[in-house]
Amino acid sequence: GWVDFHPAFGACHVAPRIGRAAQCKVSLYADAASMETIADGGLTALTSVLFPRAPWTQLVAQGAVQLSMHTPLNA
Repeated sequence: GWVDFHPAFGACHVAPRIGRAAQCKVSLYADAASMETIADGGLTALTSVLFPRAPWTQLVAQGAVQLSMHTPLNA
């Protein structure tokens, strides 16, 4: 997406994990210009603002993950 308007934009963002369980449930909520990441039942949350060059067409996950996709009510 568009990241060239400021040197800090487009950097990797991290948040500390507060949960102590061996496994971590992570929920991702995405819309046209943002991504909300919620882990450990809300103990850790991170919001990212995005400026995509085109509409989202796919989500790619790496690692030992199980994915379930849900569409918004107005989709």
